[in-house]
Amino acid sequence: MIAADQLPAAELPRPRTLLVGTVFAIVACGMFFAGAFGIYLKLRSDALSSGADWIKAGQISLVPGGMMMVTAGMSVVTMAWAVQAIGNDDRKNAYIALGITFLFGIANINQQVFYYNDMHLHVKEMPDLLILVISGAQVAMLIGALIFVALAAFRALAGQYSSRQSDGIQAASYFWYATMVMYAFVYYGIYVTK
Repeated sequence: MIAADQLPAAELPRPRTLLVGTVFAIVACGMFFAGAFGIYLKLRSDALSSGADWIKAGQISLVPGGMMMVTAGMSVVTMAWAVQAIGNDDRKNAYIALGITFLFGIANINQQVFYYNDMHLHVKEMPDLLILVISGAQVAMLIGALIFVALAAFRALAGQYSSRQSDGIQAASYFWYATMVMYAFVYYGIYVTK
């Protein structure tokens, strides 16, 4: 019989630095969007209280933004599928879910480019400039989320993530969810309320 002091030590839990760093990045992005929306709402309120038009009637159609919202919602479901699949060591479904999530992100960027062409925004006008800054920052955040998902998928393909260690997929999912929540704020705060 082996004495308790002769047994090997238990493996130390891996530090969750990636998850903590992701949360810090999400908070930083949230602070940027809070400041940008604060400026947007203040200037819009001032313009509307003085009787001026903020955005020309019919300049922003709700249909493209609504389709982007539906695409964002579907991508949240597929990202959750990827997290659940890697947690169950179902690598095949995890790869499929990550791939579909990536395609939804690309589709969202494509829809945003169409939306910019449809809105006919001009940088010389303050409302248009603020819309471009806020929605452009959300697109930049989406590109960052796409890179994060691609790196997590690549590392999953290399066998680094499993049910025992899935922090990379989880961190990518947190950033993805935050990106889609930011789009929901952009959709409602800019496109719906105008």
